[in-house]
Amino acid sequence: MDHKAETARHGDEQPNQRQLPADFWTQLEIQQACRERHFGRLLKSWRELQDPPVKQSELATTLGVTQGQVSRIERNPQPPHDLSKLITWAKTLDIPESILWFNFDDSDSTSCAFTNTPDRIGDDDASEEDMRRRELFKTIGVGAALLGTDTLQESIPAVGSNYNKVGMESVEVMREYARMFRRLDNRFGGGHSLKQLAYYLRTEVQDKLTDTRTSPTVSYELFSTAAELYHLAGWMSYDIGESQQGHRALTQALALSQQVGNQVYAAELLAGMSHQFSHLRDPDNAIDRALSAKNGAKNNNVPALTAEAAVMAAHGYAQQGDRRNCIINLQEAEAAYARIRPDDTPDWLGYLDSAYLSAKFGHALKDLGEPAQAERFARQSLHMSDGYDRGRMFNTALLASVLADQGNVDEAVPAATEALQLASNVRSVRSKRYLSDVAQRLQPYESSTHVQQLFRQMTAHQIPLQRV
Repeated sequence: MDHKAETARHGDEQPNQRQLPADFWTQLEIQQACRERHFGRLLKSWRELQDPPVKQSELATTLGVTQGQVSRIERNPQPPHDLSKLITWAKTLDIPESILWFNFDDSDSTSCAFTNTPDRIGDDDASEEDMRRRELFKTIGVGAALLGTDTLQESIPAVGSNYNKVGMESVEVMREYARMFRRLDNRFGGGHSLKQLAYYLRTEVQDKLTDTRTSPTVSYELFSTAAELYHLAGWMSYDIGESQQGHRALTQALALSQQVGNQVYAAELLAGMSHQFSHLRDPDNAIDRALSAKNGAKNNNVPALTAEAAVMAAHGYAQQGDRRNCIINLQEAEAAYARIRPDDTPDWLGYLDSAYLSAKFGHALKDLGEPAQAERFARQSLHMSDGYDRGRMFNTALLASVLADQGNVDEAVPAATEALQLASNVRSVRSKRYLSDVAQRLQPYESSTHVQQLFRQMTAHQIPLQRV
């Protein structure tokens, strides 16, 4: 349908008074802007999809701002984050709440009409930063309950709140903690140090996030580093089988990143969410998060992140049985990986190397029903750096699964045995899922003496012999 032809209006009507067709809001440009959570792009699409297009000056009059401010909002790669203003604009333009990424009752400050403060769009002054931060905590609720920290030992003394104004030194300390917890997680699994990380978030990080004395520059680094810590808590939670808790932590990290306009790390978090949805066999949500991550990576020209997001999308499509889109995204991931320059890759993306990407290729091809192709990548994934003991276990189990799918029992059983041994050194519920998958694929060969011996070892280690 031609939406422009369906939109008849008088030239002197105000934009928010114009009647739009019911399916106006389903158009690709509108949906993509909402998926990216970028209100500026939503405004631009809203204007340009009407017939005739709405001028920026016309929209500015309706919103009570200047044409230049509308132009900056639409062109700025960082979306506006003031929730009260977003709600006011959406209501003014009659944008359906159902398509938005926020609710109209998310803020009790909507009475502060934007028309009263038109000169503050995009300002980074401290008062607006304070207000944004307060809105963040009212909306998503930073707190101990997020990570179950009420279960921590009460005997640990609470850290006092009388500390100096948060500066870059505090941020560097947080970064060092993030590096330490990441190393522990990669080597020993999420069950090893989640409680310690949760305690650190509750007693140290939360107080710093609520300190209203920080400068905008420090706030950006502070919130971004906090997002890394909550991201890590999310991975640890998934690793111990707490999927809902993990999703809440990743959502928390995403909100922190978006609060300060860190689009690159927001895309990394969306890729992580996609990974977890694929692991939980939810391809629709996996694809949605991966495509959003890929768009953010491309917009910010981060090839490593584009490669990661593309391979996550490929995995989701594989689980749907969509061979064409799976292959297209694998090719895109490969092309993006070839463009990576180490100097342009953030430190927190340092884990993404050829071994990591090979493992993701292997998982996608396995679920696509291409075990021979998956085997090639599974073997490549074992050429990994030291310090990733849990990842080596996952990749070894992947190799065992694709070997079993090909009926190569003689190689599948030793690989599965090695994966089982590696799993004994990490505290990870996910390891049981990987090994259970191997067991399921070896079920057709359970008459084999070697398979029976492996199954006895799995049972002794409490590995379910059916997929969990």
